Amino acid sequence: MNSKYDIRIDPPQPSEAEIQAQKDFNRVLVQFRRSRKRHSFPQMLERFNKILPALILALLIAAILILYARLTRKTSPVQEKNVPALQKR
Repeated sequence: MNSKYDIRIDPPQPSEAEIQAQKDFNRVLVQFRRSRKRHSFPQMLERFNKILPALILALLIAAILILYARLTRKTSPVQEKNVPALQKR
């Protein structure tokens, strides 16, 4: 049975030259900046999910107030003018 893992017991310690060859701080900085950019979008969605219920509630209240204002608006009664009655022929 083949193992998927390469398990090394007591691996050899890397030399100082091999360690120095792997130290690339610019690469680490680039990886750090990439990781921060990836997390900005989900954080924005989290903020939006916190604001969304309040926004929906505000829109519902505004719609109800507009409908209430339209329904209770006092309409001025139509004034009757002195118009001569039409005569039948």
